[in-house]
Amino acid sequence: MKLAKHAQWLIAVCAVGALPAFAFAAETKKPRLELRGLPALGSPSTEFLFVADLKGGADSEDFYCPTLAWQWGKEEDASVQEPECEPFKAGVTRIERRFSQSRRFADEGPRSVTLVLSKNGKILARATASVRVTWEKSGLKGSVR
Repeated sequence: MKLAKHAQWLIAVCAVGALPAFAFAAETKKPRLELRGLPALGSPSTEFLFVADLKGGADSEDFYCPTLAWQWGKEEDASVQEPECEPFKAGVTRIERRFSQSRRFADEGPRSVTLVLSKNGKILARATASVRVTWEKSGLKGSVR
């Protein structure tokens, strides 16, 4: 196969790695949401603290000023926080990365609490944490203390 002179030169240069490398913008990873409940075990009089952290990713407008929807372990038991925020300024504005909420549960049993971050009707991230509500000190049936 006969190639034009400039094509032969290009192939030769590529083969020895003499061409400058082209830098492509890496796709920005989106932050991931982690949620934990503290303490993990408590009585119905315990005030549980739920702390969520957005880890990794850039401070992008996508995650700026999200709506927070807390689901407290029962379908009908939920709360929503819609924040009021200043306009986003690229390179200046920092996204909020920590969210917290406390809650008491009246009845015993395991509770699976979920936090959903959304914006303009689109779910950005979701995380779940579990706690156990019990009057027993060890959390195990039949334990003696």
